[in-house]
Amino acid sequence: MKKKVILAAVFACGAFGFLYGMQAPYGEVKDIIQHDGVKSVAITPDGNYVISGGKKVKLWNKSTGQVEDIIQHDNWVNLLAITPDGNYVVSGSNDKSVKLWDKATGQATTIIQHDSQIESVAITPDGSYVVSGGSDDKVKLWNKSTGQVEDIIQHDYPVWSVAITPDGNYVISGGNKVKLWNKSTGHVKDIIQHGQTVFALAITSDGNNVVSGSNDKSVKLWDKATGQVKDIIQHDGIRSVAITPDGSYVVSGSERDNTVRLWKAPPPPYEAPPPAYEEYEELPPPAYEE
Repeated sequence: MKKKVILAAVFACGAFGFLYGMQAPYGEVKDIIQHDGVKSVAITPDGNYVISGGKKVKLWNKSTGQVEDIIQHDNWVNLLAITPDGNYVVSGSNDKSVKLWDKATGQATTIIQHDSQIESVAITPDGSYVVSGGSDDKVKLWNKSTGQVEDIIQHDYPVWSVAITPDGNYVISGGNKVKLWNKSTGHVKDIIQHGQTVFALAITSDGNNVVSGSNDKSVKLWDKATGQVKDIIQHDGIRSVAITPDGSYVVSGSERDNTVRLWKAPPPPYEAPPPAYEEYEELPPPAYEE
């Protein structure tokens, strides 16, 4: 049973390729950071720092064991992301701001401001752009080189999820539908429909396929270029999805049926299943504390 639980957690963290081969013995579990409440955690690419978000963003140094406050927000920090080089931390908060912390200088600055709380953040693979989605129905893009912010996608529902393709050329966002923004052309198009809110997105390592998890009780695997749906799994109350590095397995997590499910993606050629929606009660969004 323990092995099954660990496998699901590893998949969900997106670190399957790294941790699957480790044969580390069971060890002591210890508290490393103390918060009033923790809504998000992240680990630097070199594995030397753990960053956590509650009412503050804190950093734990594995070498020294020291903990320090690195970013101050005026409300809960829901989301964290780290640049691939590990030099910058991005935090999104209920205070409507996205902040960037420079590990070298220790300076934290507000880079994006929304009209409502932040629901999702992502960083391009080269670290040059930060994308955020908010309850104001907008997706915003911050350009590190210019410092400019622009609205790139408009939804008519809060944007609970954003993802960026590995080549950094496309932004995918999930609200009441899934939209695709082409960085080269600036063109936005609706690429897939769900029957309800899309809470989670994940992209395969080759950038060709996307997994979307919705409150319509479905997880869909679809082709980014054509929008063709390749497979559907039924799962109620989906809040998170992840894909293994080779794209062969998908994991979804639910807060309604309290399960984490692992399923094997279909091999080519693909046959899209017929769409089927049913009537159901909309699951309310997570409650936030002021």
